Amino acid sequence: MGQWAGIWHTSVFSVSQFDLVLLDVMLPKIDGFAVCEFIRKQSQVPIIMLTALSGEEEQIRGLDLQVDDYITKPFSMPILIRKIAAVLRRSSGPQEDEHKTIAYLKRFLKT
Repeated sequence: MGQWAGIWHTSVFSVSQFDLVLLDVMLPKIDGFAVCEFIRKQSQVPIIMLTALSGEEEQIRGLDLQVDDYITKPFSMPILIRKIAAVLRRSSGPQEDEHKTIAYLKRFLKT
């Protein structure tokens, strides 16, 4: 994938359905903000941005693009997993009884 990662993301999103998108801002060819704009034109799927860009301006830009969370690197995997679980709980709504399981290093969380 390499240098075409950002473009690949938009192509895959166009033909697939996702529960959540983890999106890095610094992608080659097309940045994560542009990928986010592309996704938001088609869907309200939850988006969590992961990035080394920790400045207030970048965080505001992400939040203005309606991301559900903006996490700066380095980050803790146990915290990331719990943030994913929280976003999935909020996005599924109270009507959905189906629980999703998230696993990381033999740790399992139900949303």
